[in-house]
Amino acid sequence: MTNTPLAGLRVIELGTHVAVPSSARLLAEYGADVIKVESLIGDDWRRSGLNVNLCIDDYSNPVFTIQNNGKRLIALDLKTEKGREVLLKLLQDADVFVSNVRMNSLKKLGLDYDTLKDRFPELIYCHFTGYGHRGPDAARPGFDIAAFWSRVGPRVDWVEPGSFPIRASGGYGDMVTGLLIYGGILTALIGREKTGKGTLVTNSLFGTSMWVNAQSIVCAQPPANHEMPEDIDRPGSPVVHDYRCKDGEWLALVGIGYAKNFPRYAKVLGMEDVIDDPRCQNEATLAESGYIVDLTRRVRSIMLTKTSDEWERIFTDADLVFSRLKHFKDVQHDEQAWANDYLEEVTFANGTKTAMPRPPLHLKGYDQRRTEMLGGIGQHTDQVLLELGYAQEEIDNMRREHAIQ
Repeated sequence: MTNTPLAGLRVIELGTHVAVPSSARLLAEYGADVIKVESLIGDDWRRSGLNVNLCIDDYSNPVFTIQNNGKRLIALDLKTEKGREVLLKLLQDADVFVSNVRMNSLKKLGLDYDTLKDRFPELIYCHFTGYGHRGPDAARPGFDIAAFWSRVGPRVDWVEPGSFPIRASGGYGDMVTGLLIYGGILTALIGREKTGKGTLVTNSLFGTSMWVNAQSIVCAQPPANHEMPEDIDRPGSPVVHDYRCKDGEWLALVGIGYAKNFPRYAKVLGMEDVIDDPRCQNEATLAESGYIVDLTRRVRSIMLTKTSDEWERIFTDADLVFSRLKHFKDVQHDEQAWANDYLEEVTFANGTKTAMPRPPLHLKGYDQRRTEMLGGIGQHTDQVLLELGYAQEEIDNMRREHAIQ
């Protein structure tokens, strides 16, 4: 890449799993030189593909590639003096240091913010946690299924009572959190342009989940005391709801703006007789009269008379807002995704071709990194250390002493 908005930015990532690596991947996507520091056995996320029956070999690891594309990979043992020395040399010319290693561990290594802030006053130091930096759970470990999903409510409040709790895509909460980490780092860099000073950027899975679930959290409190999940027979509007079709597939009707859109959907559904019914005047009269239950059930029965393909044609011809509830397996064939470069075909070393999702942020006039196969642990260690001024003999000695990989 020759023309990128973040060219010249140096980022050192001491991160594992998903949230921090995904934020650094975004920085790399738009031109930053991101150096990922792994332990000598590598980031555990390298092996996560085993959980979903995918290859984890070097240059054939699609799951690890999602969060780590575009980075240079080095491996250090930070418990050794020489390993720490390398990291501190990296930080001398770095703009950003981002980590999710627990702060107590960083303190033991002399890599915590309070230790480094005077030595590197212009450094943007970003630290990520499960539950935040203060309070009784500050030091508690937490993956996204615990701190993002389970602590806040969606796992049980998005499903019918008695149903098994929802289980989202692997790393979903981490990826959302990573977006805010990315934004926080860029915000801090803008601040540094004004003040010349670095700062500490923090974020957590717990805090991010509260932010993205803010409406539900507010509505669950007095005076609304909104119960979750909603009764499927009592939506706010019968045309802002999900319905099963004759073929077993689902469509979401999205007729937001009741006064304008309810009559339009009613006509398409063959329900002209209810358009002027006083009980159907607005969402409040539907709820107060109790007619919402009968009306929703009527729409449900009508939707079951045609296949999803048939309803798609009908709603499209009527220019109504709706969507098929697609399956993850369908995305690889979605023409809209390919047309907007949201997907990219990557052929891995083992011959597997995969439709890889890409960051969807495009900046006109700038280049964006393509997805490449990632190599093994310490793939770029020699290259990076030579740039730091180490002689090859020194590098070889450190490798023999197991300070680097």
